[in-house]
Amino acid sequence: MLFYYSLRADSPQRIDKDIYSGRIKAPTDGPQKYDLLEKYLLRIAGQKQSIEILDQVLTYNGHGYHSEALSAWESQSLALREQLPDVYRSGQSIKSLYHSMTYEMKGYLFSELEQEALDLAIFHAHGGTQAQYIQGLPAVSGTVKKYIDPIRLYLRGRLRRAKRRNQSLEEAKAELQSQHHFPDEWFEGAFDDSVMVADSIFWSQQDIYSEDLENISPQAEVIIFDQCFTGAFFEPSYLAGSYLFGTGSVVAGVANSVNVKQDIWSDEFIGLLAEGVRLGNWHRFRNDLENHIIGDPTFRYAAEPSEPLNRALSCRRNAAGYWKRKLNSRNPNLRSLAIHLLFDIEGREMETSLVDIYHHDPSFIVRLQALKSLARLRTPAFEEILLTSIRDPYELIRRITATWMGVIGKEEYIAALIEPSILDNSRRVQYQAAGAIEKIDPAKGYQLTQEFLSTLSDPFFREKEQQSANWNYPPTEKSLRTEIIPALQSDTLSTKERLQTIRRFRNYQYQAALPDLLALAENNNEELSLRIATLEALGWFAFSHNREQILASCDAVMAASAGDSDLYQEALKTRKRIIAGSNDPLNP
Repeated sequence: MLFYYSLRADSPQRIDKDIYSGRIKAPTDGPQKYDLLEKYLLRIAGQKQSIEILDQVLTYNGHGYHSEALSAWESQSLALREQLPDVYRSGQSIKSLYHSMTYEMKGYLFSELEQEALDLAIFHAHGGTQAQYIQGLPAVSGTVKKYIDPIRLYLRGRLRRAKRRNQSLEEAKAELQSQHHFPDEWFEGAFDDSVMVADSIFWSQQDIYSEDLENISPQAEVIIFDQCFTGAFFEPSYLAGSYLFGTGSVVAGVANSVNVKQDIWSDEFIGLLAEGVRLGNWHRFRNDLENHIIGDPTFRYAAEPSEPLNRALSCRRNAAGYWKRKLNSRNPNLRSLAIHLLFDIEGREMETSLVDIYHHDPSFIVRLQALKSLARLRTPAFEEILLTSIRDPYELIRRITATWMGVIGKEEYIAALIEPSILDNSRRVQYQAAGAIEKIDPAKGYQLTQEFLSTLSDPFFREKEQQSANWNYPPTEKSLRTEIIPALQSDTLSTKERLQTIRRFRNYQYQAALPDLLALAENNNEELSLRIATLEALGWFAFSHNREQILASCDAVMAASAGDSDLYQEALKTRKRIIAGSNDPLNP
């Protein structure tokens, strides 16, 4: 049975954890689950008698993660150097693997996971309930045939998917051919038994599946799965459980029960684990409902007793003086932690200090923590500092800054976003910057992009980027003006079609549509379902520089509706969301 949580309309619309917990559930519904539980509990009881320091780490970035932006992976590694400095010393070890390093990554990962000294493994990749998607099609070089074979493999897979979905094979084939002009023979063999078996074997070697874990013994005490669905404990079998209840040394996994976003700070506070902080105390900083500790949440690594952080996090969490002293620590983990906890205590009073910390602290993670706290304030100081942070050396700061600029929606940001959308050395920053421009004003963005491109020297690069701009901005502007916005007030589209349009604004907070959304929410002549959906969508505009208009609209709806009506409750909930802001501006 699945449970869905909904906060009461009159609640602050925030999630904050007072306690930590863990789920210890065997990956089976059969009677053997009790034997598995007993073996697991006896094993970890023995392991906790000899606590080890965190000095051997494995990280992995899979295909499709961060859009193959190598600079994102580089900055991630540099940040880990700040968070886990001891593993970079002589005699310790950190291995940071990237999916394209070898075509045999699955076997390589298994070998690394079975290293006896391994303490922590971190996977950044796509995932499923019983799979970690670690590799896509391998890069090829050499003969023309080596380029054609992966395409044929892909096309056969598309035909099989069409058959599973009871779709017309001829239509599926015709669509692919109309797009790319593939010859008929490239589709051959899709349903031949021998070809299907060969293809299945090939794909099985690209990813890690639950059944694979029956043959290996992972040694890391903690594994972090920055992946979708791997922690789906409500399924009879789930991947994180297969790691936990296998023959290795895994005490706990941190995994997601549903799908999750990229472009989040997935390694936030990871350095606290090396400081001896209990896994559950660390996980309290993850205030979302989809991320879970699978296993023992009381586990901790050994650390020097000079920083008894577990006691401090339990007994001195609100002691401002204690945490202010930590702002002067040489340890960036402690400075970052102090910023977070002091902001919880002092809030807006910290604004000046946060701005100063961002401008002067040399640490990536400390600057990002300061920006995160400023983002929770959503003051003019935060909106102004983004014009500086869009050029920060830390790739994740630039990437998150571009995202923030888009949801704030100020026109002045467009000029600052043009260059990163074209020349940033991270493809992921380019993507977020272009997306932000589309949310603010795609027509203005297109104009300023053309002006910027005219200053570039290389005609071939200029032409390529012009084509990209042509593909992005004019179609978005046209769609906004001729499809999306008109649909909000349409009297010819069905209710279902209009609802689909309204729900797009959960992910795409186009500023140009805001007046029409507000008008729809306040229109007493519109269908109730449409008005409720519109109010819910407006709750996603919490960063908008026009959010006061949303609050006024909610007040108007509440004043004109009964206090116990669904419409009133949705208006109240959206009002609370706008006031509270994002539950976590970095990890929403």
